[in-house]
Amino acid sequence: GMQNIVLSVITEPPYVDGLYDVYLLENSSTALGFTVNNLDDGIVYLSLNEDAPDYVTLNYNSGDSQGTIDIEPGFGAESASITVTATNSEPIPESTSSTFDVFINHYPVFNHTETIYLLEGSNTSLEVSISDQDQNESFLSLAAAPDYVSYTPYDDSSGLIEIDSYTGAVSGEVVFDISDNGTPEAVTQSGFTILINKAPEFIGLGDFHIPENDVLDTLISFYDPNDDNLQLEVLSLPDYVTYQILGDSLNHESIWLSIMPTSNSGNGLIELQLTDPGDLVTVGPAQRLVYQTYLSGDVRP
Repeated sequence: GMQNIVLSVITEPPYVDGLYDVYLLENSSTALGFTVNNLDDGIVYLSLNEDAPDYVTLNYNSGDSQGTIDIEPGFGAESASITVTATNSEPIPESTSSTFDVFINHYPVFNHTETIYLLEGSNTSLEVSISDQDQNESFLSLAAAPDYVSYTPYDDSSGLIEIDSYTGAVSGEVVFDISDNGTPEAVTQSGFTILINKAPEFIGLGDFHIPENDVLDTLISFYDPNDDNLQLEVLSLPDYVTYQILGDSLNHESIWLSIMPTSNSGNGLIELQLTDPGDLVTVGPAQRLVYQTYLSGDVRP
């Protein structure tokens, strides 16, 4: 006999057009525009592959005919393949996938960026180099430096820095031009600071004359000509002296002393030591604590 048969018409699946491989530097951004081609009147849904990196964002409203993909890799982000899948809203959904690659070129890394602390009139040397995680050919050249600095290249990406300071030399920056032959070319600058170090100083540290059974509160401040953070160490302190270090864990700014001798106290010594980041040390002179003993007939203050 005759039977009714339902036929489903299969149309062409939707697809995304305009995607292409992207080449860009780390810590940069671009937007890739695309169009959605759909031969049906239905809605098209787009999605990215589940392992797409988080620096890739799909900007598309289902049913639109176009959209963008924002690509914004940060420093250290890795290259990746991105797959965009377009699916229609038919009872039997149809889909196509389009894939493009994001190639990220990374800046060569300079091996020495720490500040060098140097006393005027002294000298030192160090080897410098750059490395490139993409295995591109990289180039290092001296762009600027104080007049007591010289650079001798070993090859395109490494060399020897010699520092020979003199009396009166001032601090300065050593700056290198850095580039590679990747796509796109990475161009940057890096280097380090040479700090001609001067010793930190105590302000208000001297001999203290305190009558017995009296109290003297005094503030000793610290000063560094290079504006460095300072660390204080108490080397010697009598048991009748209490103190409080002011500042924070990174920078000690001053010390508050409370000196409270009794009739049984003898003369004592206070020794303080300041150290800056260049390990330049100033030891405060051993300050005398001198006590005055009163006789029974004396008029006390």
